[in-house]
Amino acid sequence: MYYYDIYDLSIITPEIFLFCSLLLLLICGSLNFRNNKSLENVYLTSKILITLLVGTIVLLLNNLENRVKGFIFYDLFAIENFSTLAKIFVLLLTISTMCSAKLYAKQNNLKEYEYVIVLGLISGGLLIILSAHDFMALYLAIELVSFGLYMLAVIKKKSIYGAEAGMKYFIIGAFAGGIYAYGASLVYIQTGTTNFYSLQYYLYQQKLLWHTNTLNFLNHNYDLLLFGLSLMLVLLVFKIAAAPFHVWSPDVYEGVPLIVTTYYAVVVKFTFLILLIKVLYFVLFDFLYVIKSALILMTVLSLLIGSIGACTQDRIKRLFTYSSISHIGYILLGALTGSELGLSAALLYIFIYTLSNIVLFNFLLSTDHYEYNNDTPTRVATISNLIGVGKANPFVSTLFAFNLLSFAGIPPFAGFFAKILIFTAALQDETLFPLLLVAIISSLISCFYYLKIIKALFFVATTALTSLISLDRTKEITIFWSVLFLVCFAFTVDNTLAILERIWLGYFDLFKK
Repeated sequence: MYYYDIYDLSIITPEIFLFCSLLLLLICGSLNFRNNKSLENVYLTSKILITLLVGTIVLLLNNLENRVKGFIFYDLFAIENFSTLAKIFVLLLTISTMCSAKLYAKQNNLKEYEYVIVLGLISGGLLIILSAHDFMALYLAIELVSFGLYMLAVIKKKSIYGAEAGMKYFIIGAFAGGIYAYGASLVYIQTGTTNFYSLQYYLYQQKLLWHTNTLNFLNHNYDLLLFGLSLMLVLLVFKIAAAPFHVWSPDVYEGVPLIVTTYYAVVVKFTFLILLIKVLYFVLFDFLYVIKSALILMTVLSLLIGSIGACTQDRIKRLFTYSSISHIGYILLGALTGSELGLSAALLYIFIYTLSNIVLFNFLLSTDHYEYNNDTPTRVATISNLIGVGKANPFVSTLFAFNLLSFAGIPPFAGFFAKILIFTAALQDETLFPLLLVAIISSLISCFYYLKIIKALFFVATTALTSLISLDRTKEITIFWSVLFLVCFAFTVDNTLAILERIWLGYFDLFKK
């Protein structure tokens, strides 16, 4: 095992830099902005935070260049290229979200600079989640992030919907966290450890004991371990809103401000999806076969509930919340295969899905202020409110339509290749054939509600003209380059898969002694 003393601090320089800088920013803000709440202070704090995040990215790139890897703080955390690249992507997503939020903050009169610092602390917590190498260290990092997310949910203090959403998220999240902690205690009772590497070694020893390549949890006395690991996975699937642990997400995503929904759906979901893949493939690979039936049921429910639920929605945020549940189903399908192709396909789908979400929410942030029809302001919240946007803003609306087609898996967009790779990986396992059929049906159903939005944008006659009045240069550039990648992805499929394989192989290299 690798143990460090003072080097433990130098190896996590990016995280230390970020948290110390945020603490200093909080102290300076409390001294200078105490009696002066204004948008200027929010903008200034945001610029400082973006600078700090860029500095953290530079430090992470330095770790990447120097191939820094190892276990630190008595194996509580692990540093390697896989998590380092994921951290860089998380920080880039956070910066993108903050840049898109400037006009939203002005339009909604958000003058509390403290929420910007909370956002920075959440980002730091996400970095710790990606480095966690022990289930208890992971639990503490998840709780740090969760407390910040609860605070962001009630950023609009006078909104009843925001307060209701925040309360729901807090109660259900606290309950899921308690289940995780109880599961971790059961695992510790059975194995004497909650460390990822030690748990892998324990499972390896048990396979040697029973002279088998695949440990049979059901025929031997592993009840506590089986039950404990299952309970811990509940928190992870809750965080990504996989069915049947999804019931909180439509109400929470609908109730919180759109910019908070953006952060939840883009940055937070990306982190927990990477974490789930990491735990299933790199930590509990033998356990994957034991809970395969449960994961299959979860995948089927996610695909059907997500697709059918989205068809019944007219409110935009709820529609895309249900849509995201179906996308989680495709990712779980890739993870279920237990193959290298399935792992690469799942990681690719996560990347494409996250990029598409960036386009989606930048577009929604551009329409989520007011639509002026005969001088009467109307909140843009339903599909019918988008009627005429394609005529008023044809370029951006066309890019958004391309993004929707990618979501639906229509060729030649990136979403098509992501789904094809998931289906190809599933074809290698005969037991997943029925599930593959469900996934194809779900994909066909999804075309209905995506095409319904495109119809509202371009093909419904209206005398009123709706325009993207919140569209700024930052959002336009973000949408353009993201969609350009989705369109041109067909030329980079092989190279992208090769890069992904090198990235996740870096995590396995960490365990070579």
